Amino acid sequence: MKFKNALLAAAFVVPLQEKGQWQSLEFSRIPANKVEFSQEKGLNIAVNSSASPLIFPLPEVKKLSAVEVKGEFQGKVKLKEGQIQGDGAADDYIFRLGLVLKGEQRLNFVQRRIAAKWIRTLFDLAPPNMGVDHILFLNVGQMDEQIGRKRAHPLSDLLKEHVVWKHKGDGPFEYRHEFDQPVEVVALWLSSDGDDTKSSFKVNLSEIRLHQADSGKVKSQSLRTPAQGPSGQ
Repeated sequence: MKFKNALLAAAFVVPLQEKGQWQSLEFSRIPANKVEFSQEKGLNIAVNSSASPLIFPLPEVKKLSAVEVKGEFQGKVKLKEGQIQGDGAADDYIFRLGLVLKGEQRLNFVQRRIAAKWIRTLFDLAPPNMGVDHILFLNVGQMDEQIGRKRAHPLSDLLKEHVVWKHKGDGPFEYRHEFDQPVEVVALWLSSDGDDTKSSFKVNLSEIRLHQADSGKVKSQSLRTPAQGPSGQ
């Protein structure tokens, strides 16, 4: 019991019940998601042909061995026949857990003046005297053949994606992912987007737990969707 409590103490539980330090970033010419914080249910995101990332700067750089996410989905990304999720006009995912990784890159004065707003926001997340490397997105995919897919996003080399979890349909979900090597994270960057595919769906996040590198092993898997039985990658 003492060992179990020590592991729990080494995990950082992200606050989801009130806005607090959360920031919302809006894109030009793209409608923003509707976001609500609830003491009872946590963070609720309603997508209607929209997209707007949510950003949470961590209180300090955290070296993580694993992450856990719990919540509930209603709906999914609307893919047309023949479309491959993530490609072309289908670059929407019901949920991407983005980890802003510590690095050496910084913007100089000229770069800051010409950079897009989201790039300036990304670099502003780094603590003083630090830089960033990229955002590592852990995606929830809808296509079996995509699970495990990794790529550098065609939009920018500052964005890298790994489809690690499978969307099993409406209802509760619990996901875990363990990293091969610990990652140093300065902020979270949550994304639920339906602007490309004109999709509408809802995402409720009841818990995001960040396991620090010395907190022990956490198995990497999609745990279960209670309404539908066991699931896996």
